[in-house]
Amino acid sequence: MKRIICLLFALAMMVIPLAGCSGSSDTNSSSQEETSQQTAQEKLSEVINAVYANVENSTLADATDQILKEEFFLDPEDVEEYAVRYTDFRYGVSDVCIVKPAEGKKQDVLDAFSSRQQARMAQCENYDIHNSYAISKGAEIYERGGYVIMLMLPDNESAKKIIEQYLI
Repeated sequence: MKRIICLLFALAMMVIPLAGCSGSSDTNSSSQEETSQQTAQEKLSEVINAVYANVENSTLADATDQILKEEFFLDPEDVEEYAVRYTDFRYGVSDVCIVKPAEGKKQDVLDAFSSRQQARMAQCENYDIHNSYAISKGAEIYERGGYVIMLMLPDNESAKKIIEQYLI
């Protein structure tokens, strides 16, 4: 009985891989594209996690497409991929935005980040918790490795060094 089960198992193992070979190349290429996009998104998440490893703030949240549009003035259609983590200004300011603009949309992303900086400054001007006004005023917006990045942290330099390790 054991031999029969082993024989059936061995036959199944030979047939299953062959069944996978009959798929079309379109399915294979879209699968590779999804894996590549997922890998890029995972890389951005890893960068954000590394930046925030030394930032103390319990109100951190990751931006959704809706938040990206409403709070960061960015149309999700204008970006290929993004990782944005931010805080509720009532507890200080600690925003990090890493965005890969869609083709021809780099200036739109730069403008959106500038608008976010101005909005943060206006929020914090009369309600300056944990030096939020100075932090938002000192935001850095720059480009690196095809990404547009905005850092609005108490220590932007440390965050830049971390990002440089990940985004060449």
